[in-house]
Amino acid sequence: MKYKIKSGDTLSQLALDNKTTVAAIAKANGIEDVDFIRTGDIIEIPSAKKEKKKSSSVEKVIPKTIARESLAATDLP
Repeated sequence: MKYKIKSGDTLSQLALDNKTTVAAIAKANGIEDVDFIRTGDIIEIPSAKKEKKKSSSVEKVIPKTIARESLAATDLP
């Protein structure tokens, strides 16, 4: 998306508002100093990448472990 820099804009706020990163905006626009942007400049704000949620091995292991511990506790006299 094209965006015209306004007075008071910062790359960090633009990144936050557009669900992207300062690094992604800087890279898309060849910006070397992320603390210096000019009012009136038109920049490209890259789309946020949709990441698939990966289930971690921890999510898969913990419930089984807890279930085993609970089952073992019920076996006690």
